[in-house]
Amino acid sequence: MLRLRGEVGRLRLQERDAEQSLRDQMQAAQAKLTNAEVQLARVTKLHSENLVSGVELSQTRFTVELLQGRGERRPGRSGPDPIAAS
Repeated sequence: MLRLRGEVGRLRLQERDAEQSLRDQMQAAQAKLTNAEVQLARVTKLHSENLVSGVELSQTRFTVELLQGRGERRPGRSGPDPIAAS
């Protein structure tokens, strides 16, 4: 009986650790998204002033979409799906 209680306690501790790790990952992802959105606003402004290319604007926009979880595979792209790989 004591052994079973110890096992339950160990499993609860593992579950709490896993939940904390998930919260940490979510906070890091949110920070990355915030930074990417700030970068998109900056690049959008620079593009409107003809200081950066449309390609750079598209890449920055795509990065934000990926971080938002809305990215879609583009036709003609090879390699693994960047969303599935994350």
